[in-house]
Amino acid sequence: SYLKAHGVSEIEILDLGVEIGEDIKAKEDVVEFERRCEQLIGCYNFDIVCISCFTTLNYTASMLVGKLCRKINPKANIVVGGWHGQLCPEDFLESIGIFDFLVVGQGGKILLDIVMGKIEKNDEKTRLVYGKNLATEDYNTFDYEFSDYILHCQSLKDTENITTIEFNLSQQCPYECSYCANNLLDDRKWAAFNVEKSLKQIDNAIAVFKNLTVITINEAIFGFEKKWRKEFLTELVKRKYPVNFMTQTRLDIIDEEDIELLSKINFFICFGVESLSKETLGAMQKTNDPDRYIKKCKENLNLLKKYNVPREIYLMFGHPGETDQALRETYNNLKQFLDKDIYIQTFNYFHFLPNFINNYEYYNKKYGSLIQGNLKWWKGYDFPSEVRYI
Repeated sequence: SYLKAHGVSEIEILDLGVEIGEDIKAKEDVVEFERRCEQLIGCYNFDIVCISCFTTLNYTASMLVGKLCRKINPKANIVVGGWHGQLCPEDFLESIGIFDFLVVGQGGKILLDIVMGKIEKNDEKTRLVYGKNLATEDYNTFDYEFSDYILHCQSLKDTENITTIEFNLSQQCPYECSYCANNLLDDRKWAAFNVEKSLKQIDNAIAVFKNLTVITINEAIFGFEKKWRKEFLTELVKRKYPVNFMTQTRLDIIDEEDIELLSKINFFICFGVESLSKETLGAMQKTNDPDRYIKKCKENLNLLKKYNVPREIYLMFGHPGETDQALRETYNNLKQFLDKDIYIQTFNYFHFLPNFINNYEYYNKKYGSLIQGNLKWWKGYDFPSEVRYI
């Protein structure tokens, strides 16, 4: 949408998850996936390809698609980006002959420069380029092209069967949590569509997808800016949209006014609490003031229950430095809120992801963290079987 708003008219969208599917369970499935990818990509006449490697779990698929694109059009400019490239740039920079550019950070502005020929590729190796963040004024220069997505999706002949979609209204998160790749960014300033533009994206989505029932506002931290958050939620209350909303944010940044507004909308909200242990919160770099964080979370959990807001909290277990005592502290702070009205999702795989692997030596020395298995499992090795602390 950003590229189109800035004069790039010939853009094709290929969503392999939609066109081919993601149900890969055996080696034979990989062979069939590759065959269908090559067949589908071969239908396009492209000279620039942009591949998203959103997380480490997408790494092997991104490499495969990059190789296929190079095979189909050896002269194409092939660009890759996403969180994995930020965490492990060497995985793409060392892939000789596949990728021309690795974009670290936001892609919109830098992709425009590549398309316009302002940035040239290296002849012999992948060029590392750093993205430029969209500011609020940039957001207000374009709208999401929902109808274009449908137009280019070969598997979607109409929109009648689409009942849920997701998009973001903001980017970046100013926090520096240890488990998140966001902390590697130099510029973490939160930026968003203004409220009027944000509502326009919702209006456009509802106009295109006639049977829409759920819109997920999928971003790192919804409504970080207090004024924006209150104006946006107030408008949602007034407009009474015929859809349900979902999003995620931090539990310590909202207040009773927000919660009361949420109670008047069909809104399911998820909170990345992660822990309610002072010791673990410190190790996670979740907050500079664990006592205040825990107090605010408990206050807001009470208010969410009072106003009957549908909610879910995320908890992360197994973070380096987490002790049995810390686990008990989290449970004791949380147990009064454990009832049928709240959903809880737990994560215990953090220690297998690159942000931990890249700091493994530090965690091993400080906490005695030990991994059984190959650290860089995404390179084709078996997934590590165990993490222990000594």
